[in-house]
Amino acid sequence: MDGDGLRFEGIARVPVTIRRTRAGDLPALEWHGLYTPMREVIEAAFRAQERGDGVMLLADANGFPAGQAWIDFARKAHLGLATLWAVRVFPAFRRGGLGTLLMHAAERTVLGRGVSTAELGVDRDN
Repeated sequence: MDGDGLRFEGIARVPVTIRRTRAGDLPALEWHGLYTPMREVIEAAFRAQERGDGVMLLADANGFPAGQAWIDFARKAHLGLATLWAVRVFPAFRRGGLGTLLMHAAERTVLGRGVSTAELGVDRDN
């Protein structure tokens, strides 16, 4: 400790649970305004999950949605293909393996649904 307070080095570790998104999580998925323009897309993805056409995985870090991975089972179902999209990790949680955990959870979710092939949907600018 220096004269100004505590000094931390390295990255603080926070317990994370990967789970399905719940209705009460939706406002927090906007990440303090970063994704507010995507509110309708977030809500549509949640409705797809409720219908069984998709899954919205959430990396819950003590109640904060530190990461997301959404799976669309409907768009290319005729090809036997799932699409992983909206895979993102909140900036403060990057470089700690959270994206890898989300991708593994997404893979298990796809396989658990009986789908053996998935594609990663990305924006052209990304």
